[in-house]
Amino acid sequence: MKIVITLISLMIYLHAQNVGESIYDNIILKDVKNLNQNLSQLQTLVEKNASDEELKDGFARVVTSWKRAQTLYFAGDLNEDYIDLPRYVDVFHEGNENVCEQLDRVLLSSESLDVELFKNSTKSVNALECLIFKASQKTERQKEMIVYVLKRVGERLKTLEAFYENNRALFMANEQKMNAIVMNALIESSYKLKEWRVGDPAGLSRKYKNAPQNARSEYPLSKLSRKAIEAILLTHQAIVGEQKYVNFSDVIRAAGADEELSNIRNNIKEALKELRLVPECDFESKEMSKVYQELTALHNAYFISLIGALKVTSKILDSDGD
Repeated sequence: MKIVITLISLMIYLHAQNVGESIYDNIILKDVKNLNQNLSQLQTLVEKNASDEELKDGFARVVTSWKRAQTLYFAGDLNEDYIDLPRYVDVFHEGNENVCEQLDRVLLSSESLDVELFKNSTKSVNALECLIFKASQKTERQKEMIVYVLKRVGERLKTLEAFYENNRALFMANEQKMNAIVMNALIESSYKLKEWRVGDPAGLSRKYKNAPQNARSEYPLSKLSRKAIEAILLTHQAIVGEQKYVNFSDVIRAAGADEELSNIRNNIKEALKELRLVPECDFESKEMSKVYQELTALHNAYFISLIGALKVTSKILDSDGD
């Protein structure tokens, strides 16, 4: 589901440059730099033959930092060449292929990895999860595959970091477009959070009503799905929560939407509170049901209440039916 927000008449009595610079420095650039640092550290661990636990901890840092960077991803809004980059890095909810099975076949092959790992899905964060967490012989071939995938993912995300570093002015050139980009990111992220990442595995979405299955979660092998959800919510908190730096909440306040902002912050806070009570990766728990309720309220607060308060219109561009 892709929602595009078009701003009509939002009179903001703020210095838009300050808001944009603050979001850029404290969230956008900070998150992608942290992500690339974690990727580099994980590669070093693999090359040093670190223990399984060290590799798993390193992968967890990659996942949480990737979720933060993915939440406010907007490079495709500024340059269409970057529209598909997130799909190359992370194939969750993209098609029905079994990446782990494909990688198992490659493990037994002696062909060049350039030939064997030709698909984007086999060079993704999801592929790393299979290679690091699925029980295997931990062969030299497997180590080579992990390093290969890390390099490919790293190349894409280093390109993203360079793009952000070089396009700060483009992001802030048009205040209305900048605000629209942030609103769209919040709405799209909250939808996927409640439906894909919680609703589907918890059996609470319309598609899988009353049929929960932990295997539908984002990171079922590593059991990092809860941490991924938390990282996304913390990014929402960074964007609209009370922070030491100027953020999008200042735009909302300037538009006179204090009540809407208060509700949004409360939804995020309550969702985090309930999420932290959920057993490691138990989407059937009553706490996860409460998380879904708060996420539904959060999405509605963005998509209905805040859009109305900010006098904007929204249009669903495309939907995959999920």
